[in-house]
Amino acid sequence: MWPAYTPIMLLSRGWRFFCATAVLVLAVCACDPPGVASAAKPVLQEPPPDDPYPHDQLAVADVSEDGCQIASLDEVGGDWSPDFDLRGDPDFDPEVLPPDVRCWYETLWSVLTEPSRADFFTWRAGRADLYTYAREINNHLVALLTAFRVTGDLALLDEVGRLTQHMRAQLDDRWIHSAARDDGSKDGYLNWVWDQNWSNEQRGRDIHETDDLRVSSVLAQVAYTFTQNAEFDSPNGVDYEERATFWLDYLRNHFEAKWRERNKAPWPQMPFIVRPHIHETLEFVRYHHYMHLLTGEDAYAEEAAKLSKVAYENFREVETDSGIALVTPRSILSMGGKEEYLLPSVYYRHVLATAVDLHFAGVQPWSEDETMERLTRSLTEFILDGKGDGYGRDVGGGVERAGIRPSGESNWSRIAPSVFNISAFALTAAWDDSGEVAKTSISAHVNRGRGEWSVYVPTGMLLDAALTGEVVSADAD
Repeated sequence: MWPAYTPIMLLSRGWRFFCATAVLVLAVCACDPPGVASAAKPVLQEPPPDDPYPHDQLAVADVSEDGCQIASLDEVGGDWSPDFDLRGDPDFDPEVLPPDVRCWYETLWSVLTEPSRADFFTWRAGRADLYTYAREINNHLVALLTAFRVTGDLALLDEVGRLTQHMRAQLDDRWIHSAARDDGSKDGYLNWVWDQNWSNEQRGRDIHETDDLRVSSVLAQVAYTFTQNAEFDSPNGVDYEERATFWLDYLRNHFEAKWRERNKAPWPQMPFIVRPHIHETLEFVRYHHYMHLLTGEDAYAEEAAKLSKVAYENFREVETDSGIALVTPRSILSMGGKEEYLLPSVYYRHVLATAVDLHFAGVQPWSEDETMERLTRSLTEFILDGKGDGYGRDVGGGVERAGIRPSGESNWSRIAPSVFNISAFALTAAWDDSGEVAKTSISAHVNRGRGEWSVYVPTGMLLDAALTGEVVSADAD
Protein backbone atom coordinates (compact mmCIF):
# COMPACT_ATOMS: atom_id res chain seq x y z
CA MET A 1 0.00 0.00 0.00
CA TRP A 2 1.35 3.41 -0.92
CA PRO A 3 1.31 6.27 1.61
CA ALA A 4 -1.97 8.14 2.08
CA TYR A 5 -0.78 11.19 0.17
CA THR A 6 2.23 12.04 -1.94
CA PRO A 7 3.08 15.78 -2.19
CA ILE A 8 4.18 17.07 -5.54
CA MET A 9 7.26 19.25 -5.45
CA LEU A 10 7.86 22.53 -7.22
CA LEU A 11 4.37 24.00 -7.38
CA SER A 12 5.48 26.50 -10.00
CA ARG A 13 4.68 23.85 -12.59
CA GLY A 14 1.08 24.86 -12.22
CA TRP A 15 -2.10 23.88 -10.45
CA ARG A 16 -3.27 21.57 -13.23
CA PHE A 17 -0.30 19.27 -12.89
CA PHE A 18 -0.57 19.31 -9.08
CA CYS A 19 -4.19 18.22 -9.19
CA ALA A 20 -3.67 15.57 -11.85
CA THR A 21 -0.82 13.92 -9.99
CA ALA A 22 -2.49 14.17 -6.59
CA VAL A 23 -5.53 12.37 -7.98
CA LEU A 24 -3.26 9.71 -9.45
CA VAL A 25 -1.47 9.03 -6.18
CA LEU A 26 -4.67 9.03 -4.14
CA ALA A 27 -6.01 6.42 -6.52
CA VAL A 28 -2.94 4.31 -5.88
CA CYS A 29 -3.54 4.45 -2.16
CA ALA A 30 -7.21 3.62 -2.37
CA CYS A 31 -6.70 0.34 -4.19
CA ASP A 32 -5.01 -2.90 -3.42
CA PRO A 33 -2.16 -3.87 -5.76
CA PRO A 34 -3.36 -5.39 -9.04
CA GLY A 35 -4.04 -9.10 -9.02
CA VAL A 36 -3.97 -11.52 -11.90
CA ALA A 37 -6.38 -9.51 -14.02
CA SER A 38 -4.61 -8.29 -17.12
CA ALA A 39 -3.47 -4.66 -17.13
CA ALA A 40 -4.93 -2.61 -19.95
CA LYS A 41 -2.52 -1.76 -22.73
CA PRO A 42 -1.96 2.03 -22.95
CA VAL A 43 -4.11 3.80 -25.50
CA LEU A 44 -2.30 6.60 -27.28
CA GLN A 45 -4.34 9.47 -28.68
CA GLU A 46 -2.35 9.17 -31.89
CA PRO A 47 0.50 6.94 -33.11
CA PRO A 48 3.94 8.28 -32.22
CA PRO A 49 5.68 9.95 -35.17
CA ASP A 50 8.04 7.69 -37.09
CA ASP A 51 10.17 10.67 -38.07
CA PRO A 52 11.65 13.42 -35.90
CA TYR A 53 9.60 16.57 -35.73
CA PRO A 54 10.54 19.13 -38.40
CA HIS A 55 13.59 21.13 -37.43
CA ASP A 56 15.08 24.06 -39.29
CA GLN A 57 18.86 24.10 -39.29
CA LEU A 58 19.99 27.60 -40.13
CA ALA A 59 23.73 26.99 -40.01
CA VAL A 60 26.01 24.39 -41.56
CA ALA A 61 28.45 22.54 -39.31
CA ASP A 62 31.49 20.73 -40.66
CA VAL A 63 33.30 18.27 -38.39
CA SER A 64 36.86 17.18 -39.17
CA GLU A 65 39.76 15.85 -37.14
CA ASP A 66 40.51 19.50 -36.32
CA GLY A 67 37.14 20.03 -34.68
CA CYS A 68 33.86 21.66 -35.62
CA GLN A 69 33.66 24.61 -38.02
CA ILE A 70 30.46 26.46 -38.74
CA ALA A 71 29.36 28.51 -41.73
CA SER A 72 26.27 30.52 -42.69
CA LEU A 73 26.10 32.36 -39.40
CA ASP A 74 24.36 35.74 -39.53
CA GLU A 75 25.06 36.35 -35.85
CA VAL A 76 28.14 35.45 -33.80
CA GLY A 77 26.62 34.50 -30.50
CA GLY A 78 25.05 36.69 -27.86
CA ASP A 79 24.60 37.03 -24.12
CA TRP A 80 24.33 33.38 -23.16
CA SER A 81 25.34 31.07 -20.35
CA PRO A 82 24.09 27.56 -19.59
CA ASP A 83 22.40 26.71 -16.30
CA PHE A 84 22.45 22.89 -16.73
CA ASP A 85 19.10 22.22 -15.09
CA LEU A 86 16.26 20.25 -16.68
CA ARG A 87 14.05 23.25 -17.25
CA GLY A 88 13.82 24.43 -20.83
CA ASP A 89 13.88 27.91 -22.27
CA PRO A 90 10.62 28.64 -24.16
CA ASP A 91 12.40 31.58 -25.84
CA PHE A 92 15.44 29.55 -26.88
CA ASP A 93 17.17 30.94 -29.96
CA PRO A 94 20.22 29.08 -31.31
CA GLU A 95 21.59 32.35 -32.65
CA VAL A 96 22.63 33.38 -29.14
CA LEU A 97 24.92 30.36 -28.78
CA PRO A 98 28.66 30.99 -29.02
CA PRO A 99 30.06 29.68 -32.34
CA ASP A 100 31.73 26.57 -30.89
CA VAL A 101 28.61 25.64 -28.92
CA ARG A 102 26.41 26.40 -31.92
CA CYS A 103 28.56 24.20 -34.14
CA TRP A 104 28.10 21.11 -31.98
CA TYR A 105 24.42 21.93 -31.43
CA GLU A 106 23.88 21.92 -35.20
CA THR A 107 25.93 18.73 -35.49
CA LEU A 108 23.68 17.05 -32.95
CA TRP A 109 20.60 17.99 -34.94
CA SER A 110 22.29 16.72 -38.10
CA VAL A 111 22.62 13.35 -36.38
CA LEU A 112 19.03 13.33 -35.11
CA THR A 113 17.53 14.27 -38.47
CA GLU A 114 19.78 12.24 -40.77
CA PRO A 115 17.17 9.87 -42.29
CA SER A 116 18.96 6.56 -41.78
CA ARG A 117 19.96 7.44 -38.22
CA ALA A 118 16.50 8.77 -37.36
CA ASP A 119 15.02 5.51 -38.63
CA PHE A 120 17.50 3.55 -36.54
CA PHE A 121 16.76 5.45 -33.31
CA THR A 122 13.02 5.07 -33.91
CA TRP A 123 13.39 1.36 -34.62
CA ARG A 124 15.34 0.81 -31.41
CA ALA A 125 12.77 2.73 -29.38
CA GLY A 126 10.04 0.53 -30.84
CA ARG A 127 12.05 -2.66 -30.31
CA ALA A 128 10.14 -3.55 -27.10
CA ASP A 129 13.24 -5.20 -25.65
CA LEU A 130 14.43 -4.54 -22.09
CA TYR A 131 17.99 -5.34 -23.14
CA THR A 132 17.94 -2.68 -25.86
CA TYR A 133 16.12 -0.15 -23.71
CA ALA A 134 18.53 -0.60 -20.79
CA ARG A 135 21.57 0.09 -22.94
CA GLU A 136 21.12 1.90 -26.26
CA ILE A 137 17.94 3.79 -25.49
CA ASN A 138 18.90 4.57 -21.89
CA ASN A 139 22.20 6.22 -22.81
CA HIS A 140 20.72 7.84 -25.93
CA LEU A 141 18.10 9.57 -23.78
CA VAL A 142 20.72 10.59 -21.21
CA ALA A 143 22.73 12.25 -23.98
CA LEU A 144 19.69 14.10 -25.31
CA LEU A 145 18.79 15.30 -21.83
CA THR A 146 22.39 16.41 -21.29
CA ALA A 147 22.17 18.50 -24.47
CA PHE A 148 18.85 19.81 -23.17
CA ARG A 149 20.55 20.83 -19.92
CA VAL A 150 23.08 22.84 -21.93
CA THR A 151 20.73 24.56 -24.36
CA GLY A 152 17.21 24.52 -22.90
CA ASP A 153 15.97 23.69 -26.40
CA LEU A 154 12.48 22.26 -25.94
CA ALA A 155 12.73 20.64 -29.37
CA LEU A 156 15.28 18.25 -27.82
CA LEU A 157 12.78 17.39 -25.10
CA ASP A 158 10.20 16.75 -27.81
CA GLU A 159 12.55 14.22 -29.40
CA VAL A 160 12.83 12.51 -26.01
CA GLY A 161 9.03 12.55 -25.90
CA ARG A 162 8.75 11.10 -29.39
CA LEU A 163 11.04 8.17 -28.64
CA THR A 164 9.48 7.41 -25.27
CA GLN A 165 6.05 7.40 -26.91
CA HIS A 166 7.31 4.56 -29.10
CA MET A 167 8.34 2.78 -25.91
CA ARG A 168 4.97 3.50 -24.33
CA ALA A 169 3.17 2.02 -27.33
CA GLN A 170 4.97 -1.28 -26.71
CA LEU A 171 3.90 -1.68 -23.08
CA ASP A 172 1.61 -4.63 -22.43
CA ASP A 173 0.82 -7.19 -19.78
CA ARG A 174 2.14 -10.27 -21.50
CA TRP A 175 5.11 -12.47 -22.24
CA ILE A 176 5.99 -13.46 -25.78
CA HIS A 177 7.46 -16.35 -27.78
CA SER A 178 7.16 -19.70 -26.00
CA ALA A 179 6.93 -17.90 -22.63
CA ALA A 180 3.44 -16.70 -23.58
CA ARG A 181 2.13 -20.11 -22.51
CA ASP A 182 3.77 -20.01 -19.08
CA ASP A 183 2.04 -19.40 -15.77
CA GLY A 184 2.65 -15.78 -14.82
CA SER A 185 2.66 -14.52 -18.38
CA LYS A 186 0.05 -11.99 -17.23
CA ASP A 187 0.28 -10.50 -13.76
CA GLY A 188 -1.68 -7.24 -13.83
CA TYR A 189 1.34 -5.04 -14.49
CA LEU A 190 2.44 -3.40 -17.72
CA ASN A 191 5.84 -4.52 -18.88
CA TRP A 192 8.36 -4.87 -21.65
CA VAL A 193 10.11 -8.20 -22.08
CA TRP A 194 13.75 -9.17 -22.43
CA ASP A 195 14.13 -10.30 -26.03
CA GLN A 196 17.61 -11.60 -26.80
CA ASN A 197 18.26 -15.13 -28.01
CA TRP A 198 21.12 -16.20 -25.73
CA SER A 199 19.05 -16.83 -22.60
CA ASN A 200 16.07 -19.15 -22.75
CA GLU A 201 15.35 -18.31 -19.11
CA GLN A 202 15.00 -14.59 -19.77
CA ARG A 203 13.76 -14.41 -23.35
CA GLY A 204 10.20 -13.25 -23.76
CA ARG A 205 9.73 -12.57 -20.02
CA ASP A 206 9.93 -9.50 -17.79
CA ILE A 207 12.00 -11.15 -15.04
CA HIS A 208 15.32 -9.41 -15.74
CA GLU A 209 15.61 -7.16 -12.68
CA THR A 210 18.79 -5.41 -13.82
CA ASP A 211 17.55 -4.25 -17.19
CA ASP A 212 14.09 -3.38 -15.88
CA LEU A 213 15.54 -1.09 -13.20
CA ARG A 214 17.98 0.52 -15.65
CA VAL A 215 15.16 1.43 -18.03
CA SER A 216 13.09 2.76 -15.14
CA SER A 217 16.02 4.88 -13.97
CA VAL A 218 16.11 6.93 -17.16
CA LEU A 219 12.31 7.06 -17.29
CA ALA A 220 12.28 8.61 -13.82
CA GLN A 221 14.57 11.33 -15.16
CA VAL A 222 12.34 11.72 -18.21
CA ALA A 223 9.20 12.01 -16.06
CA TYR A 224 10.83 14.61 -13.85
CA THR A 225 11.97 16.61 -16.88
CA PHE A 226 8.44 16.66 -18.22
CA THR A 227 7.17 17.96 -14.85
CA GLN A 228 9.74 20.73 -14.93
CA ASN A 229 8.44 21.90 -18.29
CA ALA A 230 4.72 21.23 -17.87
CA GLU A 231 3.85 24.94 -17.93
CA PHE A 232 5.55 25.51 -21.30
CA ASP A 233 4.11 25.10 -24.76
CA SER A 234 5.97 22.45 -26.68
CA PRO A 235 7.20 23.60 -30.09
CA ASN A 236 5.69 20.41 -31.53
CA GLY A 237 2.54 20.06 -29.46
CA VAL A 238 3.86 17.52 -26.96
CA ASP A 239 1.74 17.48 -23.79
CA TYR A 240 4.49 17.48 -21.16
CA GLU A 241 2.03 17.30 -18.28
CA GLU A 242 0.28 14.23 -19.66
CA ARG A 243 3.59 12.50 -20.32
CA ALA A 244 4.81 13.19 -16.79
CA THR A 245 1.62 11.82 -15.27
CA PHE A 246 1.74 8.67 -17.39
CA TRP A 247 5.35 7.81 -16.62
CA LEU A 248 5.00 8.46 -12.90
CA ASP A 249 1.98 6.15 -12.90
CA TYR A 250 3.92 3.48 -14.77
CA LEU A 251 6.94 3.71 -12.47
CA ARG A 252 5.02 3.48 -9.21
CA ASN A 253 2.04 1.32 -10.12
CA HIS A 254 3.66 -1.10 -12.53
CA PHE A 255 7.47 -1.25 -12.41
CA GLU A 256 7.88 -0.65 -8.69
CA ALA A 257 4.65 -2.30 -7.54
CA LYS A 258 5.52 -5.41 -9.56
CA TRP A 259 8.97 -5.83 -8.05
CA ARG A 260 7.76 -5.00 -4.55
CA GLU A 261 5.19 -7.76 -4.86
CA ARG A 262 7.69 -10.24 -6.31
CA ASN A 263 10.35 -9.46 -3.71
CA LYS A 264 7.91 -9.12 -0.80
CA ALA A 265 9.01 -5.56 -0.07
CA PRO A 266 5.90 -3.46 0.63
CA TRP A 267 6.15 0.32 0.58
CA PRO A 268 8.16 2.02 2.08
CA GLN A 269 10.58 -0.87 2.58
CA MET A 270 13.91 -0.33 0.83
CA PRO A 271 15.49 -1.80 -1.14
CA PHE A 272 12.87 -3.51 -3.26
CA ILE A 273 15.49 -4.77 -5.74
CA VAL A 274 19.07 -5.68 -4.85
CA ARG A 275 21.64 -5.99 -7.63
CA PRO A 276 25.16 -5.80 -6.14
CA HIS A 277 27.02 -4.43 -9.16
CA ILE A 278 28.41 -0.95 -9.66
CA HIS A 279 26.66 0.21 -12.81
CA GLU A 280 23.31 -1.15 -11.69
CA THR A 281 23.58 0.46 -8.26
CA LEU A 282 24.42 3.85 -9.75
CA GLU A 283 21.33 3.55 -11.93
CA PHE A 284 19.27 2.91 -8.81
CA VAL A 285 20.75 6.03 -7.20
CA ARG A 286 19.36 7.94 -10.16
CA TYR A 287 15.97 6.21 -9.97
CA HIS A 288 15.53 7.05 -6.29
CA HIS A 289 16.81 10.60 -6.71
CA TYR A 290 14.26 11.48 -9.37
CA MET A 291 11.44 9.59 -7.67
CA HIS A 292 12.08 11.71 -4.59
CA LEU A 293 11.83 14.86 -6.69
CA LEU A 294 8.64 13.59 -8.31
CA THR A 295 6.89 12.51 -5.11
CA GLY A 296 8.57 14.23 -2.18
CA GLU A 297 8.84 10.87 -0.39
CA ASP A 298 11.79 10.83 2.04
CA ALA A 299 12.23 7.07 1.62
CA TYR A 300 13.48 7.66 -1.92
CA ALA A 301 15.93 10.38 -0.87
CA GLU A 302 17.32 8.24 1.93
CA GLU A 303 17.82 5.26 -0.37
CA ALA A 304 19.50 7.42 -3.02
CA ALA A 305 21.95 8.80 -0.45
CA LYS A 306 22.67 5.35 0.98
CA LEU A 307 23.30 3.72 -2.39
CA SER A 308 25.39 6.65 -3.59
CA LYS A 309 27.69 6.31 -0.59
CA VAL A 310 27.98 2.54 -1.03
CA ALA A 311 28.75 2.88 -4.74
CA TYR A 312 31.41 5.55 -4.28
CA GLU A 313 33.12 3.62 -1.51
CA ASN A 314 33.54 0.72 -3.92
CA PHE A 315 35.99 2.82 -5.95
CA ARG A 316 39.69 2.92 -5.13
CA GLU A 317 42.26 5.60 -5.87
CA VAL A 318 45.19 5.04 -8.21
CA GLU A 319 48.04 7.52 -8.65
CA THR A 320 48.86 8.41 -12.25
CA ASP A 321 51.20 10.94 -13.87
CA SER A 322 48.26 13.31 -14.34
CA GLY A 323 46.65 12.82 -10.93
CA ILE A 324 44.38 10.40 -9.10
CA ALA A 325 42.15 8.04 -11.07
CA LEU A 326 39.29 5.95 -9.70
CA VAL A 327 38.89 2.26 -10.42
CA THR A 328 36.35 -0.24 -9.18
CA PRO A 329 35.59 -3.95 -9.20
CA ARG A 330 32.61 -4.99 -11.26
CA SER A 331 30.61 -5.93 -8.16
CA ILE A 332 29.91 -3.95 -5.03
CA LEU A 333 31.67 -6.18 -2.56
CA SER A 334 30.02 -4.66 0.53
CA MET A 335 26.64 -5.72 -0.87
CA GLY A 336 27.78 -9.30 -1.38
CA GLY A 337 28.78 -9.05 -5.03
CA LYS A 338 31.19 -11.77 -6.18
CA GLU A 339 32.76 -10.30 -9.36
CA GLU A 340 36.00 -8.95 -7.88
CA TYR A 341 37.82 -8.15 -11.13
CA LEU A 342 38.14 -4.66 -12.62
CA LEU A 343 34.99 -3.30 -14.21
CA PRO A 344 35.01 -4.03 -17.96
CA SER A 345 34.99 -0.99 -20.23
CA VAL A 346 31.67 -2.01 -21.79
CA TYR A 347 30.12 -1.46 -18.35
CA TYR A 348 32.20 1.60 -17.47
CA ARG A 349 30.59 3.50 -20.35
CA HIS A 350 27.25 3.08 -18.55
CA VAL A 351 28.76 4.23 -15.25
CA LEU A 352 30.01 7.41 -16.93
CA ALA A 353 26.64 8.16 -18.54
CA THR A 354 24.89 7.88 -15.18
CA ALA A 355 27.61 9.81 -13.35
CA VAL A 356 27.30 12.74 -15.77
CA ASP A 357 23.60 13.00 -15.02
CA LEU A 358 24.12 12.64 -11.27
CA HIS A 359 26.74 15.39 -11.48
CA PHE A 360 24.32 17.91 -12.93
CA ALA A 361 21.53 16.64 -10.67
CA GLY A 362 23.65 17.68 -7.71
CA VAL A 363 23.93 14.19 -6.18
CA GLN A 364 26.96 13.82 -3.92
CA PRO A 365 29.78 12.92 -4.44
CA TRP A 366 29.22 12.78 -8.23
CA SER A 367 28.40 16.50 -8.22
CA GLU A 368 32.01 17.28 -7.27
CA ASP A 369 34.32 18.34 -10.10
CA GLU A 370 37.10 16.29 -8.56
CA THR A 371 35.02 13.11 -8.71
CA MET A 372 34.26 13.60 -12.40
CA GLU A 373 37.90 14.41 -13.17
CA ARG A 374 39.05 11.22 -11.43
CA LEU A 375 36.47 9.08 -13.21
CA THR A 376 37.52 10.60 -16.52
CA ARG A 377 41.19 10.08 -15.73
CA SER A 378 40.61 6.31 -15.58
CA LEU A 379 39.34 6.59 -19.15
CA THR A 380 42.26 8.67 -20.41
CA GLU A 381 45.04 6.92 -18.46
CA PHE A 382 43.97 3.30 -18.64
CA ILE A 383 41.37 2.72 -21.36
CA LEU A 384 42.67 5.11 -24.04
CA ASP A 385 46.01 3.33 -23.93
CA GLY A 386 47.26 4.19 -27.42
CA LYS A 387 47.97 0.61 -28.45
CA GLY A 388 46.37 1.09 -31.84
CA ASP A 389 44.02 -1.87 -31.77
CA GLY A 390 41.18 -0.23 -29.91
CA TYR A 391 41.02 0.62 -26.24
CA GLY A 392 41.57 -1.12 -22.92
CA ARG A 393 39.19 -3.90 -21.96
CA ASP A 394 38.59 -2.72 -18.38
CA VAL A 395 38.78 0.34 -16.19
CA GLY A 396 42.38 -0.47 -15.30
CA GLY A 397 43.52 -1.07 -18.86
CA GLY A 398 43.82 -4.83 -18.35
CA VAL A 399 46.38 -4.35 -15.56
CA GLU A 400 45.95 -4.87 -11.82
CA ARG A 401 45.14 -1.55 -10.14
CA ALA A 402 44.81 -0.78 -6.44
CA GLY A 403 44.94 -4.47 -5.64
CA ILE A 404 42.05 -5.33 -7.97
CA ARG A 405 42.85 -8.01 -10.53
CA PRO A 406 42.20 -7.30 -14.21
CA SER A 407 39.24 -8.73 -16.07
CA GLY A 408 39.85 -11.99 -17.88
CA GLU A 409 41.38 -11.45 -21.31
CA SER A 410 39.47 -14.41 -22.74
CA ASN A 411 36.17 -13.10 -21.37
CA TRP A 412 36.35 -9.38 -22.12
CA SER A 413 37.46 -7.79 -25.38
CA ARG A 414 39.20 -4.52 -26.01
CA ILE A 415 36.89 -1.69 -27.08
CA ALA A 416 36.80 -1.24 -30.85
CA PRO A 417 36.57 2.29 -32.28
CA SER A 418 33.09 1.43 -33.57
CA VAL A 419 31.99 0.60 -30.00
CA PHE A 420 33.61 3.74 -28.61
CA ASN A 421 31.57 5.71 -31.14
CA ILE A 422 28.26 4.35 -29.81
CA SER A 423 29.21 4.72 -26.15
CA ALA A 424 28.86 7.57 -23.67
CA PHE A 425 32.60 8.05 -23.15
CA ALA A 426 32.48 11.35 -25.08
CA LEU A 427 30.24 12.89 -22.42
CA THR A 428 33.25 13.19 -20.10
CA ALA A 429 35.33 15.43 -22.41
CA ALA A 430 34.56 18.46 -20.23
CA TRP A 431 36.53 16.96 -17.34
CA ASP A 432 39.59 15.94 -19.34
CA ASP A 433 42.49 18.42 -19.29
CA SER A 434 44.53 16.21 -21.60
CA GLY A 435 42.12 16.60 -24.53
CA GLU A 436 42.30 12.86 -25.27
CA VAL A 437 38.59 12.25 -24.86
CA ALA A 438 37.74 15.04 -27.31
CA LYS A 439 40.38 13.94 -29.80
CA THR A 440 39.30 10.30 -29.72
CA SER A 441 35.61 11.19 -29.85
CA ILE A 442 35.89 13.54 -32.82
CA SER A 443 38.01 11.02 -34.68
CA ALA A 444 35.36 8.35 -34.04
CA HIS A 445 32.64 10.63 -35.38
CA VAL A 446 34.60 11.53 -38.52
CA ASN A 447 35.90 8.09 -39.36
CA ARG A 448 32.78 6.04 -38.69
CA GLY A 449 30.76 8.07 -41.15
CA ARG A 450 27.20 9.30 -41.48
CA GLY A 451 25.66 5.83 -41.40
CA GLU A 452 27.04 5.25 -37.89
CA TRP A 453 26.60 8.67 -36.34
CA SER A 454 25.60 8.69 -32.67
CA VAL A 455 24.46 11.44 -30.31
CA TYR A 456 27.34 10.98 -27.86
CA VAL A 457 30.11 12.80 -29.69
CA PRO A 458 28.17 15.97 -30.55
CA THR A 459 26.62 16.05 -27.07
CA GLY A 460 29.96 15.53 -25.37
CA MET A 461 31.58 18.23 -27.45
CA LEU A 462 28.58 20.53 -26.95
CA LEU A 463 28.96 20.14 -23.20
CA ASP A 464 32.72 20.64 -23.40
CA ALA A 465 32.31 23.81 -25.46
CA ALA A 466 29.66 25.18 -23.12
CA LEU A 467 31.94 24.70 -20.12
CA THR A 468 35.05 26.20 -21.67
CA GLY A 469 36.32 28.88 -19.34
CA GLU A 470 33.70 28.06 -16.72
CA VAL A 471 33.79 26.11 -13.49
CA VAL A 472 32.21 22.68 -14.00
CA SER A 473 29.57 22.81 -11.30
CA ALA A 474 25.89 22.12 -10.88
CA ASP A 475 22.92 23.20 -8.86
CA ALA A 476 20.88 20.31 -7.50
CA ASP A 477 17.81 19.30 -9.49
